[in-house]
Amino acid sequence: MLVFFGFERRAQKENLIVRWSQKKRDHVDQILVRELHAEEQDWTDYSVDEAIVKDQLTDNIMSLLVEDLVRELRAISS
Repeated sequence: MLVFFGFERRAQKENLIVRWSQKKRDHVDQILVRELHAEEQDWTDYSVDEAIVKDQLTDNIMSLLVEDLVRELRAISS
């Protein structure tokens, strides 16, 4: 517990292990960051989602127009 608060020094071997693991982790972090940058375009490409939403909106508007037309034709024919 005293080591965490800085009252005692870590053992030399523990310091080496910590430094070694930080170097490995930093290298892994660099690889992960490169992969994230490469895949970012796929994540932020909303063109497919945009097309789906536009198609759904168009279908809904057309359905409403057809329903209104049928209602008006029934009102006229009655």
